[in-house]
Amino acid sequence: MDYLKTTLNVLYYLIYPILVLLGWMSMIFAPVFYLGHYILHAFIVPIRLLAMFESLYIFLGTAAIVGILTGSILHFSSTLLASTLNLDSVPAREGRTAASVRAARREKLPQRLDLPALQIGPLPKLEKPMKREYTDLLEKDRVRRPDGLLSQTILEEDDDSEDEF
Repeated sequence: MDYLKTTLNVLYYLIYPILVLLGWMSMIFAPVFYLGHYILHAFIVPIRLLAMFESLYIFLGTAAIVGILTGSILHFSSTLLASTLNLDSVPAREGRTAASVRAARREKLPQRLDLPALQIGPLPKLEKPMKREYTDLLEKDRVRRPDGLLSQTILEEDDDSEDEF
């Protein structure tokens, strides 16, 4: 047992300068350690706040997973039913394009005649007045209203009950 005690004493005195050096270094760097502690605490505070809403995150995550799974199942089942029952959308007809239709329409139009432009001047005055039956027809065409509910005016009533409050 003497050998063990002696070995431990020798090791202690060999390590003692290192322990003293570490003690001085910890005293010198104590402000840095405290500053680091507070900075670390500042970074941990938001994580602690997020941890307060843990149950909400679990609920929303579960709802998102259920929604994605339900939507995927509905999508694949409706696609399967549509293809099984031949309810697929009708493919676009291959044939004439819009450009070819326009070109054919231009070919069908008659060639423009180069006529001199008409000069429009003041309207001629009527020597005798129009007959009353013609003016009535003009007024009837101009004032014609649509039939049904669209021709009726909806009258709104004033609500005076708000003035009492």
